[in-house]
Amino acid sequence: MRLLSVAALLAVWQVAARAIHAPLILPTPLSVARRLAALAQTADFWRHVAATSARTVKSTAIVVCLGSVAGVLCGMRPRCAAFMAFPLAIIRSTPVVSFILLALFWLGSDSVPVFCAVLMAFPPMVTAVASGCARRDEKLLAMARVFCLTRGQVMRYIAAAELLPFFAAGARSSFGMAWKVVAASEVLSLPRHALGTLMQTAQVHLETADVLAVSLMLVLLSLLCECVARQAVRLFRVLRRKQAAVMPVAPIEPTPVLTEPCEVSVQGLSVAYGGQAVLDDFSLTVEKGDLLALLAPSGAGKTTLLDHIAARAGHVSYAFQEPRLLDGCTLLKNVALPLERLFPRGQSLARAAEFLWLVGLGARLNAYPLELSGGERQRVALARALAFPADVLLLDEALRSQDVHGRNALIALLTAHLRQEPKTVLFVTHDLHEAAALATRVVVCAARPLRVTFDSRPGSVPTEAELAAIIGGSGGSL
Repeated sequence: MRLLSVAALLAVWQVAARAIHAPLILPTPLSVARRLAALAQTADFWRHVAATSARTVKSTAIVVCLGSVAGVLCGMRPRCAAFMAFPLAIIRSTPVVSFILLALFWLGSDSVPVFCAVLMAFPPMVTAVASGCARRDEKLLAMARVFCLTRGQVMRYIAAAELLPFFAAGARSSFGMAWKVVAASEVLSLPRHALGTLMQTAQVHLETADVLAVSLMLVLLSLLCECVARQAVRLFRVLRRKQAAVMPVAPIEPTPVLTEPCEVSVQGLSVAYGGQAVLDDFSLTVEKGDLLALLAPSGAGKTTLLDHIAARAGHVSYAFQEPRLLDGCTLLKNVALPLERLFPRGQSLARAAEFLWLVGLGARLNAYPLELSGGERQRVALARALAFPADVLLLDEALRSQDVHGRNALIALLTAHLRQEPKTVLFVTHDLHEAAALATRVVVCAARPLRVTFDSRPGSVPTEAELAAIIGGSGGSL
């Protein structure tokens, strides 16, 4: 389709040139191509090309550096954003020709294009970077707090990863604008070597084909630089992937890490959203070493309860309702990252690999989350939660998105893991089989506000049929 678009444009150009039949006004594409080929055979032409390209690259580099610093300050400091708002608005609203004419009074002809390009390309770079810095994925930050990621890890794997697309968009926009402004500035400032100077000279001598040939060269140079940039980014990703790659190892039983289950107690918790109470004086105690299954309708406040426990309990591990994985990290890195603060690097990678094998993803250690299905991403999140040593384990519908065989396999994995590394477990589920198979205690709740309607005795868990009857008898649904 791109080739078809180019062909259609050339066809329209050819038809218009033939209809006008005035080369001084609109030469044919073939005549412009011939003039470009003729210019390309001269060394002086390539000196002009090199000078214009150097000015564009220089101005883009300055914009990226200064714009990134200013964008970070504006994104993180509202006062800086307020201070910069008026100057940026002035630059955006002022025609570029005004800056060019003013710069001719202040600077030499070689410096005018760079100055004007930096000035005009600066606002989009600042705006893009500031938008990236202001964007905060609260769910990923909550995950980082639960797993005690260091400040450096948060900055590198969350903040920088969120900023990168905005930075790339700003750099691309600034680069495109720099080409246009540099060429326009050269036309008026007339440096000794510049494609803009060639265009101005050709216009004075009424050489329309030369003007179009030089313009075409500017377009080709811009496209070539963008292509080179894309290939460089692609190469960087390939090299990063190779650097992150490890040889898959055969699945082995993980070495248990000593943990000490502790009691989890919530007393008199009240939470409201939009004026409606989700939790109202809610109390629940999970005894040391219990596996408590919490069943309640969707939207009842179960996740709110788990988030409260995660924020206030001691050593907690959490498999969230959504995976909350880092898209820029491999599966191995996602699971190993929380472990790096606790173990040497080799041991953290080995433990992460062990749990990925256990959830059936050992052959894909070096894959990225976006390459997986929803169910596979959920298994990675479960592997991360199990690999992280903690006294309390919270599971928020951690086995959803799995088929029957996969769910049964994960139930067996959880049972075996908790036998090796005992924890106090609170897991939310809508699956009665899951609750009956895993729990040592089952609590059924009604919604809005969340309140307990049934609480089994520890060690006396109802069967699936009994749970269905209990839920039906209370007028509830899951």
